[in-house]
Amino acid sequence: MPMNRPLKIMVVNTKFLGDLIVSTPALRFLKEEYPSSELILIVRKEYRKAFENFPYIDRIIPFDTELKHKKGLRALKRGIDFILKLRKEKPDVFIALHPGDRLALWAYFSGAILRIAPKKQTFSFLLNKKIDVNEDSIKYIDYYNRIVEHGNKRVKSNTTEFCVPDEDVLWAEKFIDENGLEDGEFITVHPGASEKSKVWQLDNYIELIEKLLAECNKKILLLAGPQDEEYCNIISENFNEKNLVVYKSGSVTKSAALIKKSKLLIDNDTGTRHLGAALGVKILALLPEDNLDYWNFYDGVNHAFIVGKRIKDGEKSYLGGIDVETVFKKTVDLVGGKR
Repeated sequence: MPMNRPLKIMVVNTKFLGDLIVSTPALRFLKEEYPSSELILIVRKEYRKAFENFPYIDRIIPFDTELKHKKGLRALKRGIDFILKLRKEKPDVFIALHPGDRLALWAYFSGAILRIAPKKQTFSFLLNKKIDVNEDSIKYIDYYNRIVEHGNKRVKSNTTEFCVPDEDVLWAEKFIDENGLEDGEFITVHPGASEKSKVWQLDNYIELIEKLLAECNKKILLLAGPQDEEYCNIISENFNEKNLVVYKSGSVTKSAALIKKSKLLIDNDTGTRHLGAALGVKILALLPEDNLDYWNFYDGVNHAFIVGKRIKDGEKSYLGGIDVETVFKKTVDLVGGKR
């Protein structure tokens, strides 16, 4: 990269929450290497607030992913308008953290002098620095790091980060107080996932929560993202609301504020798991065995996991091969024993 003046570096990652969090060491590296430069991040519009407080990101440009699914002249105009918006920024460097035809076009038409992205993609001829690294070939944290590293410069720390806004910290304190939870002493359970084959069966979660409430002196916070409400409704029907508090979240930063105050987060293989890791919270993750090669890169101090298998049973898919007693015993170990 040219070093004779401050740079405008534009980075794009339009994947979901977990990938964004896992790419934070790479973003931090760019800001450390070029502290006087402006670092602009393009993300899905729903993650704008979640990442606008990061100290090493100067600005966020949100992208409406609905545009991907629209056709016709109106959609074409919106696509061109977005490219013109990027071009108006006059970036020096454009870095795409994953392959994609749309991203390669953005890189080229942005007018950036240096256009960096993974090598293996259809429109790689629009790039002038192609990184020989593929998804699902190495651990994803190393994958993102490889894209931004150059020469003998390497990412120094793989610690991921997430910044919770002060107003959400205050909101979480009020929520905890109003719902009879104790700061740092409750267990958060997030039973959903983007893929059904990653979801431990709900009957297992119900049995686990029953055992935790009966045998451990901990209250449970059931956390539901926008896609998880049905799961949480089924689970919560089996419990008294005094013992099981439910939060249906439409806000990543509010969820983060609550997770940060948890004693433990129990989760499937989701972006919420990576959120908890970035917050430094103890985690018990239930992971499919086929994901370990690429998504298992956290230390064993705060991040424990139990491995299961993706099961296909007719039209049903779920995470199997993990029994309730194993999860219960591991939870007891992590939170400090039975009552």
